[in-house]
Amino acid sequence: MSTSLEVLPVKDASCSLCHKPCDGEVIHAHGENFCCTGCKSVYEIISGDVELFLPKKSDKLSRLAYLDLEEIQKQLLIFQTESHARVRFKVPSIHCSSCVLLLEQLPQFYPDILQSRVHFPKKEVDILYQKSLPLSNLVGLMIAIGYEPIISLEGQTEKKEKNSLGLKIAVAGFCFGNAMLLSLPEYLDTNFLITENFQLIFRAINVLLSIPVVFYAASDYFKSAWGGIKKGFFTIDVPIALGVLTLFSRSLYEIMSDTGPGYVDSLTGLIFLLLIGRWYQQKTYDALSFDRDYKSYFPMAATKLEAGKETPVPIKDLKIGDRVLVYHQELIPCDAMLISPQASLDYSFVSGESEPVMVNHQESVYAGGRNNGPRIEVELQKRIDMSYLSSLWDQESLQQSASGFRNLTDRISKYFTWAVLAIALLSGVFWAYRDASQIVTVVTSILIVACPCALALALPFTFGHTLRIFGKHGFYVRNAEVIEKLKNLSTIVFDKTGTLTYQKARKVSFVGRLDGFEKELVASLIINSSHPLSRIIADYLSQEKTHPVQDYQEITGKGAKANVRGKVIKLGSANFVEGNFPSEKKFSQVFVSVDGQVRGYFKIKHSFRQGLGDLLKSLRRDYKLLLLSGDKEQNHEVLDRHFQALHFNLKPIDKLRFIASEQANGKSTAMVGDGLNDAGALKKSDVGIAVADEIHQFSPSCHAILSGEKVTDLPKFLRFARKSVFIVKVAFVFSFLYNILGLSFAVSGHLSPLVSAILMPVSSVTVVGLVVLLTTLEEKKTFKFQS
Repeated sequence: MSTSLEVLPVKDASCSLCHKPCDGEVIHAHGENFCCTGCKSVYEIISGDVELFLPKKSDKLSRLAYLDLEEIQKQLLIFQTESHARVRFKVPSIHCSSCVLLLEQLPQFYPDILQSRVHFPKKEVDILYQKSLPLSNLVGLMIAIGYEPIISLEGQTEKKEKNSLGLKIAVAGFCFGNAMLLSLPEYLDTNFLITENFQLIFRAINVLLSIPVVFYAASDYFKSAWGGIKKGFFTIDVPIALGVLTLFSRSLYEIMSDTGPGYVDSLTGLIFLLLIGRWYQQKTYDALSFDRDYKSYFPMAATKLEAGKETPVPIKDLKIGDRVLVYHQELIPCDAMLISPQASLDYSFVSGESEPVMVNHQESVYAGGRNNGPRIEVELQKRIDMSYLSSLWDQESLQQSASGFRNLTDRISKYFTWAVLAIALLSGVFWAYRDASQIVTVVTSILIVACPCALALALPFTFGHTLRIFGKHGFYVRNAEVIEKLKNLSTIVFDKTGTLTYQKARKVSFVGRLDGFEKELVASLIINSSHPLSRIIADYLSQEKTHPVQDYQEITGKGAKANVRGKVIKLGSANFVEGNFPSEKKFSQVFVSVDGQVRGYFKIKHSFRQGLGDLLKSLRRDYKLLLLSGDKEQNHEVLDRHFQALHFNLKPIDKLRFIASEQANGKSTAMVGDGLNDAGALKKSDVGIAVADEIHQFSPSCHAILSGEKVTDLPKFLRFARKSVFIVKVAFVFSFLYNILGLSFAVSGHLSPLVSAILMPVSSVTVVGLVVLLTTLEEKKTFKFQS
């Protein structure tokens, strides 16, 4: 039903739904006030006063028809199949929790929309929808409910923001330089030679120079401060905004009353240096940001097919036109064209839909699709862009709360701001009795020098640098939050095969009878699996001729089967192939059947990783160690002395339940596995670490990926995580000491606003330099025996 809608100017109104002050304009409907269309729509939905509908045909909707053109959709859509598509929009009108609630509840009201997720800090919405809903209708719907997206084919928004900062720096710098030149004659005129006319002109020009600096260059500080105050908390921009307003007001008063030259040079210099500090911070974040930079060393590799030879190649080294093999349960690294006759792909990692998608020869396949069938060959069609897979891998952590240390930083900054305001107020009162002429200088210096920017930088720069060091040494962590979790671990659970042992076995033999043709059939089946034991057998049978397979199936924790040249081949556990052979305690066994007849089993003797004993001995001093294995009980006497408990013959679900039981007992638990049968346990654990050897599989179920050759360095990484948290605390202390020292000079009247403006970014640079130095020294100490 239609409702009346009236937009009124703000008159100290608060929203009837979220009860927060209205920003800009009040939306008046149903006799209530709302701060945004999200609150209004949610109110209508709750009260049953509105029925959501797709927008009817209109001129505005007709103008969106270009969005349905194939060439436009190729640039906008980040994923599509015949039935589904995913798109990500920038939506500036996302305002509050009601906006998030409304946008994320769209699938409940529109069946064609399958999933909608909002990234509030970036004001982005990620929508998965059915292709039966034209993209133009989807955008029209968002416009109709008050959330018009920015349609950008080249990502101009971020460039615009960066250019805006550069222009503000230019404006502030120009005005600062000229204000200093115009102020110098008055500073140097000790003999009072400058005429009153020139003095008046110079001061008037200074006032004009201050206006664009205060109302344009410094506008972001006022917006941030006011936005925080409206929401009931003080950001670190509040004291900055107060300092700027104090200097500006005092300068206007002195110049207009002809009682002094004002502080325009200090004011413009302050803002110029603040913006330089912000630019520096932005550039450093860009340099250290894990989300943007870890694509350069992320350990995902692919099997490149060149001249009939298979070679593991890092993803970043692949090029358009390269042929790549994707094994069963592996992810497609980037958009490509299918070379194999057919493929069954699971796009649940991308779309959330687990229904397999059948793709035929020369059709498009997309990054993030998991191969459900036998191995396939694809030809890369787009430039390698790991940032897309990276964002998918990190998608779940975006929904989680921020780390405890980040919350601690925010809380400290908030209380610190209150403390600074109190000190400024008390100092102003003191100097009002002592020397009123010093009030502005003292208060302004306090508000500037005590800005907790250095405090806020301590954690992100420490953890950001730690992430880069980890990646450099073969440990690839999903995000900075995992570092804190690594520091708090109490229990570490290990898988055995492919984790504690090498994937390449020391000895492989076959017990039973297989003729030459049957070996070819087994080799044809086994090359499609990426399980560690399968790769060992594939190497063992590498000289055998292979044939096309049909109806390939791989059952996690049991085995694989397929139809090869008209015969049903099964490999796996004794129960899976219905074999009846004696159990070997010192070997792994993979049984084989052909058309229901058991032919025997592969006997695989594992070799433990070099240095395993030292690894477990080192870990046992600080952690409870447990072993969970899907193998039969073997090597018991070797492992028993290192673990508190050993558990064999476990299914993947058993491992997951075991992790859950440890967590239920209050134990912070890490799972170290191969990323295949251990996927559920890796995801359930507080920290899931997938071990990757030759083919570095992209495992969205884990929190970190550890290079196989670096498994024995795990104690070093855990120790480094603890040291990183300690470095954060050192940086906090340093920041506090700096502020105490600066405040002592400012309160006593020995610090000018301009010097304070110089010291503030210097403190930020110093803190960043400190944490980088300490983490670098710790890296040399921890990894001193490595190249």
